Amino acid sequence: MDKLQHIDQLLRSAAQEPANAFVFDADWDVIEKKLGRRKNRTFALWFFLALISISLTASLIYSTTQRNSIHIVTDTLTTENTVENHTPKFYSPEIDAPHSSATNFQKNRIEDSSIKKSLTTSGKSKEFNSLLTSNQDRLFSDYSVLVNPILKKFKLESLYNWHVDELPFLPHTKLVHSVNSISKGIEPSSNLKSHWEVGPAFTPSLSGRFLAENKSNPNLINPLYNSLVANSEKVTFSNSYGINIQYHSKSNLYISSGLFISQRGEKVDYNYLITNFENRISGIVSSYSELKPTAYEKVLYSGSNSYHFIEIPLNVGYKQAISSNFELRSQVGLSYMILNQSQGKKGDPISLRLNDLTSLNFNTQNIAANIKTGIFYTNKNIALGLEPLFGVNLNTLDQNTSLIKTNPYSCGINLSTNFKLYKK
Repeated sequence: MDKLQHIDQLLRSAAQEPANAFVFDADWDVIEKKLGRRKNRTFALWFFLALISISLTASLIYSTTQRNSIHIVTDTLTTENTVENHTPKFYSPEIDAPHSSATNFQKNRIEDSSIKKSLTTSGKSKEFNSLLTSNQDRLFSDYSVLVNPILKKFKLESLYNWHVDELPFLPHTKLVHSVNSISKGIEPSSNLKSHWEVGPAFTPSLSGRFLAENKSNPNLINPLYNSLVANSEKVTFSNSYGINIQYHSKSNLYISSGLFISQRGEKVDYNYLITNFENRISGIVSSYSELKPTAYEKVLYSGSNSYHFIEIPLNVGYKQAISSNFELRSQVGLSYMILNQSQGKKGDPISLRLNDLTSLNFNTQNIAANIKTGIFYTNKNIALGLEPLFGVNLNTLDQNTSLIKTNPYSCGINLSTNFKLYKK
């Protein structure tokens, strides 16, 4: 339907004699106000959709980078087996004796003693560098293969700058154990234990609705409906709250459900004149005619229309550790929503008069889709989440016989506190 039809009608009326006889200032005020409002009405919706998209993209990029990093570290650590096959030259006598001849053992012992003596009795770096150069292949060639890539990986280059009297003379097996301990301590610890999470959740949000004409209804919608009624409805604040239940497997996947009381609706600000009436043929509206000015009806109402649902979601989620205490979690799924209450008034698409929502027939059983992603702070016993989300009813709230199809939606921030139970 042409949403500018009302403007054309006003312009035709304004051209009649006397000029502007059938045009009122309220009509022009409505047009002027509504023409600039349409872009702002969807700003909040696109903002939250963009926020969710950015969070999902960041989570995907981080997950890919993390997998590549773990693969590199794994390849580096596999050199441990190769290094262990080498025979280090500054082992203690007990370790080195079985693998060396008596002559080599005595020679190595003397050389090692000379290095230790120089490190403890002399602070001259020149003398140390000379000894280090002469024994570099024997002392450090085996360990640089393992140590250097790991230190670079975890940005611990400062460990290269060993002081003269702090250089560790450790058996090779102890050095390997120390490097493994460093790497394990720096890697983000991922909680891959299976467990349950239960806790309260609260979601402040903005709520609105998508409108569409029901093409299967033969009645003709009022040409003034969009400009006077639909454009007087905008997003409003709403919320949902309830109990969140999640099961986390030993992988990064988890399942989420719960029980919530959810609210959706719209803010209405009706202020217009009814200037036409419908013409019916065999009970079906076929056209509209102008009312006489003395028969115009004034509609003035401001408030909020609200629809209250009992919501049971079933989502599949994926989590990715970004540090020892923070995770990125993303969920997508469906919700079964039972409409248990509706409040407010709404303009009729034919007569433009206000109808009480309690007198209208709505679908009490609805299916909604939802998506959310955000960051969680976690420790051994609790997980605190902050998740932007978007949810929309997939089926129309109105009955199939309605002239207008209404699909409520909401976008907001989910605040959850989950307590970890039954960890395995």
